[in-house]
Amino acid sequence: YEEAEGMFQRLLTILEKMGRGAGAEAVSALARLGYVTEAQGRDVEAERLYRRVLSLETGQAHAYSVDVVTSIHNLALILERQGRRTEADDCYRPLLGIKTETMNPVQLEEITDALEDYARFTMESGHVEEGSVIQSKVEGIRSGLRPEIRASLPQQTQIRTNGSE
Repeated sequence: YEEAEGMFQRLLTILEKMGRGAGAEAVSALARLGYVTEAQGRDVEAERLYRRVLSLETGQAHAYSVDVVTSIHNLALILERQGRRTEADDCYRPLLGIKTETMNPVQLEEITDALEDYARFTMESGHVEEGSVIQSKVEGIRSGLRPEIRASLPQQTQIRTNGSE
C-alpha cells in the first residue's frame, strides 16, 4: 500500500503542476489514494481525501463516475463506522437520485453495492420501510439489465433486520 500511496501522491503533484488538479484524472487518483489510505486504517485521512473528491465532482462532467460513487460509498461507510449516522445518511442520500440508464456495468455494480449498503444502514437505523424501498430500487436496477450484464454483477445479498436473516 505504501508504494501505491506514493505513486498516487506523485501523480496528484504532477496533475497540479499541469493545471489539471481538478480534472477526471485527479478525481480518480484521489479516490484511489483514499482507498489505499483507508485500507491502512487511516480513516481520518481517507475521509479528507474522499471529501476532496466530492468537492471536485460538483458541476463537473465526471460527476457520478465510478470513482465518485465509490468515494461517496466509502465515505459513508467510514462515517457509519465512526457512529456519525446523520452524516452517513447525508452522504448516501444523493445516490438515490442517480440516473442509471446510461451507466456501464462497472458503474452499475458500484451503485448497486452502495445502495444495498444504504438499504441495510437505513433498516438498521429503524427505518425498515424506507430501507425496503431502497432495496427495491436495487432490484429494479438489476432486473432491468440485459442478462449478460446482470450475470456479471454480484449476487443479491440478504439484508439483516434486527439481527436476523
